[in-house]
Amino acid sequence: MKKVLFSLAAVLACSFAAASSYASGDEYYEHRGRYGYGSGYYEGKFYGPVESMPQDRIFGMWRIGGREVLVTERTFIKEEYGRIGLGAHVEVKGGGNPFMAYEVEVKSGGRAMMGPPPGNFAPPVLPPAMGPPPAPANFPPATPPPPALPPAISGPVEAMPQGILFGMWKIGGKEVIVTDSTLIKQQNGPLAPGAQVEVRGGGIPFIAHELEVKAASGSR
Repeated sequence: MKKVLFSLAAVLACSFAAASSYASGDEYYEHRGRYGYGSGYYEGKFYGPVESMPQDRIFGMWRIGGREVLVTERTFIKEEYGRIGLGAHVEVKGGGNPFMAYEVEVKSGGRAMMGPPPGNFAPPVLPPAMGPPPAPANFPPATPPPPALPPAISGPVEAMPQGILFGMWKIGGKEVIVTDSTLIKQQNGPLAPGAQVEVRGGGIPFIAHELEVKAASGSR
């Protein structure tokens, strides 16, 4: 009898925790598929048609239901009910500024079909990583190299969103996404078209972790 009561209490506690999470506006996601995988909490979701997407590629800024949506290499795209493309009606889950999609699920297919047949595909299973060779006898192990710095892009600000900082920029001829998590340094001048900047970050598309002004616009 005690075991039954304990089990019932545990189930009620889990149900209360889940209800509290949903009441706060967050929902738990856990996915594994062709374009990425992971788990955690997403901030919100919405539905709408795919109105625009990058030419000849999946990753970048999309427009879905009148909203700008960032689709990255870690976005899970579900195509059980149709193919992704212009006009497809989708459900988007994610958060941030700009809105970064954790998952895009096709509810009905659209035009401009691309990619393999519909379905969810797990990423290929990689062989286990091989460890370093054993150190020679009577010699101390080699000092590991310092961690590599994230890749950097340097150049002038050629284009930036109007009236806001967050969104798609063009710096030194390359597309860069600036989000509300990007650290912006303006000790050497304000951010403006023509300013010389250095950007550190990574991913597809390139998401800026840090953006530093090296010289103000018009300076030599």
